[in-house]
Parts: sequence; C-alpha cells; structure tokens
Amino acid sequence: MFDPKWFVIGFALSVVALIANYDLRFGLAASVLVLAAGGIYLWISMWLASDTDAPRSERDAMFNRLGRLARNRRKARVKELSAQGGPNAG
Repeated sequence: MFDPKWFVIGFALSVVALIANYDLRFGLAASVLVLAAGGIYLWISMWLASDTDAPRSERDAMFNRLGRLARNRRKARVKELSAQGGPNAG
C-alpha cells in the first residue's frame, strides 16, 4: 500500500524539524544534509532508470507478457479456424 521510502522521508523531515526547534543553525545544517542525501538519491535513481522502455515494476512486466500471450493465442486460434474452414474463415 505505502512505499517504505515515504516513512523514511517523513521521519527525516520530523527529525529536521525537531533539530531546527532546538537550534536554528543545527536545523539548517541538518536540512542541507537531508537535501544533499535526497539529491544524491534522485541522481542515482535517474541514472539507473535511463531505460524508458523498461516496465516500471515486475507486475507491469507480467501484465505486458500476459497480454502478448493472449494476443498470440487469439491470432493462432483465428488462423487455425480459418485453415479448417471454420466460422471465421475468410
């Protein structure tokens, strides 16, 4: 349901808020560190996700594969019926 990264992001933001409440300079330093870590995470995720044709998840890949298999079965069935002179012969 929820991706665990959102819990980590929320926890990091709450920690930064608590540190900023204690001392503004420490809060600014913690904010810079959190932003740097977030920037590095985004850079790495963009670098690794350079293949735009790749499915977003294993579930999407499975649905794509099952759809391809279903289309192939329908084509084979139509071809088989037309070769036998069935109702779809034409």
